[in-house]
Amino acid sequence: MMIRFSPLKQKKLLRLVAAALAVLILAGLIRPLSVNAAPADYKGKVIAVSGDSISSFYGVIPPSYDFSYPANDIDPISPAYVDQMWWQQVINNTGAVRGTIASSNNTTVAGNSLDMISKVGCGIKRLVDLQASGQRPDVIFVYLGANDLLQNIPLGSYYPGKPAPAEGIVNNFADAYNMMLIKYRVFYPNAQIICLTCPELVSFQNYDTKTGPSRKVNALGLSINDYNRIIRQVAAGNGCKLIDTYYCGLSVQNAAAFTREGIHPNILGHNLFAYYVLMNL
Repeated sequence: MMIRFSPLKQKKLLRLVAAALAVLILAGLIRPLSVNAAPADYKGKVIAVSGDSISSFYGVIPPSYDFSYPANDIDPISPAYVDQMWWQQVINNTGAVRGTIASSNNTTVAGNSLDMISKVGCGIKRLVDLQASGQRPDVIFVYLGANDLLQNIPLGSYYPGKPAPAEGIVNNFADAYNMMLIKYRVFYPNAQIICLTCPELVSFQNYDTKTGPSRKVNALGLSINDYNRIIRQVAAGNGCKLIDTYYCGLSVQNAAAFTREGIHPNILGHNLFAYYVLMNL
């Protein structure tokens, strides 16, 4: 007899599995998945990423983009090699091909879509840059939202079938995320778009010792899951695959072990994130 769980219980189980996985990674008791253990239908496909500093890496991102990794001067266990980044682990373990990693520091989804800068997710430059490597992507991972929280971008609202706003300044997260996905789907009609929610963003009372962690709340009184709620709604409304990486195991309780400062994952954090993405492809 098959046992069925309610959605709430399923999420609790996912968190328990992710937490157990985190412990095993931290203890060094498990190693990266082999290609044979990952989904075979991504083999040979070109994977691109539209992201922010969490996904940026010097020498891989387009030249005009700003990078966060490597940054060993900040954290000695922060990724120093491309293979330690979450997206490269996904690519390596699926036999896929790396396309453009269009990820730049301080990227928000909202902003002026007509500005030719790299830091606007719904912008024209980011749209075009997803093929800057010379290869049109077969798969686009969209991992954005953290900076919209940090820069106090209003949430806005969404309903299925809501049209994209006019090109120009888009000053709320829901409209910007919707515009972004609509444009990605039109410009890359054959690509699978996979939207990722954001793990918890954490503040520390003392950043030097990483003590006194708490959920980060912005000036609007919003936490990352308020923005994640919009991501879930807009992804569903645009027929895009969602991987709810909020439940990957990164949390207030373990942020000191898995992040540099409560936001940017260290090597262990990237490992954990990659595992969760691979499990849910």
